[in-house]
Amino acid sequence: MEIKHLSLLGAGGKGKNMNGIEQVNKLLQWVIEKLAVKEYNLNLLNGWTNHGGDNAPIKATIIGNEMAVTGTLSSGTIAKNTKLFDFPEGYAATYNCYGRLTRFWNPLQEHLVRVYPNGTAAHIDNNYDLLASGTYFLDIKVPIKYVGGGTT
Repeated sequence: MEIKHLSLLGAGGKGKNMNGIEQVNKLLQWVIEKLAVKEYNLNLLNGWTNHGGDNAPIKATIIGNEMAVTGTLSSGTIAKNTKLFDFPEGYAATYNCYGRLTRFWNPLQEHLVRVYPNGTAAHIDNNYDLLASGTYFLDIKVPIKYVGGGTT
């Protein structure tokens, strides 16, 4: 958004003053929207579930052009490249990036989660498979873009 002319002291009459004020108001609204925190519950896929109890559910928090996905989940399908969740409708990653899936109980395990620009995330670790039972903490921060659909 560009403000081409702003005259608050009458150098152009009421019309230009009002236009400048309207432009400032639009700019302020745009800034507020970009800084607003949006939270989404994510639909987990392939048998993955929120762990429940006192543990935080999986959620996406969007501020501006960054999305953080955090929470605790219980294992579902554990094969490599299994989708864990889809992004909130209308959003996608700006580029491929990675997050962390951690199992804190014995044995301690950390796995890579790859986030794809098509809006999906999958377990991709080559070192070893996820255990069939257990609780995992998901921690992903990813630059995003709005691609349409859904709500901003």
